[in-house]
Amino acid sequence: MNTISERGLFISLGKLGKKAQKPQGAAGAAVLVGVITFLIILYIVFLPASERDKILDTSTAGDSGSSSSSGSSSSGSGLKKFNTTVLLVNPGRMDFQSNDRIEHLLPAVNLMTKTQATVLEEFDSVYVKSGVFSKEPHKVSFLINELENVDNILLGFKVKEGSGRLIVALNNVEVFNSDVTDTTEPIKLKKSEVRNVNYLEFSVSSPGIAFWKVNEYLLDNVAVTAEVKNTAGQKARSVFIVEDFEEESASKIKLSFVPDCDAKKAGTLIISINSNQIFSGIPDCGTPFIQEYSSAYLFTGENSVEFSGEGKYLIDRISVETKLKKPRDFSYDFQINESIFKEIQFSKTKSNLTFTFIDDNEDKEAQLILNGHKLVLSTSSNGYSRLVDPFLKQDFNYLKIIPKKQMFVPEIKLTIKKD
Repeated sequence: MNTISERGLFISLGKLGKKAQKPQGAAGAAVLVGVITFLIILYIVFLPASERDKILDTSTAGDSGSSSSSGSSSSGSGLKKFNTTVLLVNPGRMDFQSNDRIEHLLPAVNLMTKTQATVLEEFDSVYVKSGVFSKEPHKVSFLINELENVDNILLGFKVKEGSGRLIVALNNVEVFNSDVTDTTEPIKLKKSEVRNVNYLEFSVSSPGIAFWKVNEYLLDNVAVTAEVKNTAGQKARSVFIVEDFEEESASKIKLSFVPDCDAKKAGTLIISINSNQIFSGIPDCGTPFIQEYSSAYLFTGENSVEFSGEGKYLIDRISVETKLKKPRDFSYDFQINESIFKEIQFSKTKSNLTFTFIDDNEDKEAQLILNGHKLVLSTSSNGYSRLVDPFLKQDFNYLKIIPKKQMFVPEIKLTIKKD
């Protein structure tokens, strides 16, 4: 059919060519060129699309309106290979409650104060003597780094030889002046007279008028001991992460926990949020504790709850709950232009909706609503992907996510690809 048409056209052109060989004026030549041009255009227009594309060396542009009503529009918009991302968001934490509150659950912490007997300083031996013509005292020093954590400070020793009264001065203040025997108890040093750097001076009383006599003491195993509190277990810190949305929308913050303790032994408990003290006192042991504090103490990123106290505490069921000014809505909109949508219509694309998760080995469940179509997300892996071409539409599209469990989603992406 095409061959016959082409042959007829070229016969007509040949006849015209022969006529053109006859001498004519410039006007006749112009008419001839116009007629030939018209016939060529007419020929191309009535060719099938595939033949026309071969001659013109181009593709039919479906979205330009040039497709004929005979079904040639099935070729699509004519776009070449592409891979475009129409939606890319980073939600982060997605809470299953999806209401006006966000709760951070923190692990239990233990607070414990241990007191143990500690040797602050030891001296091999101390020798002192006193006579009418000579005196020989003995001085030593010792340090106490954390004076506030030290109690019951004692000076102990063993008498190897001794006569007269042993005199002991602490920081130039006499603390002992008496005869000493093997049964003498350690000398108690008052905390009010103790400093970080301390000096002990040992001496012995004078023999008096017995000028021929010398009083002396030889002390072994001389040591300063004390009961020292180990404060390493007195403090505990728990951390939780806050996103931009939570900080911006926070109206109230509530801290709650249950203190497990002995009411007779429980000391003062101090609680701070990001180094801001919000409580200092003795909570009711075994009773849920609730304390509200200002949302100004909350900020994006890492936040901390610090507990410190004397005695023994088990702080259990710790929760930080943020009340939001408005509920968080995980809804996202995106656009698909006309040319890409035509490719989708004619099944020439693969549109992938992909979720990337933090791989915590937990089940992830959510309902997805894509342009009104309800889809189910359920996986325990660190990723989820599905084709969504049938649910897309031209121009405005929307995706809503309703978490059924708490999920951590670094990225959600929708890509449309044509190979």
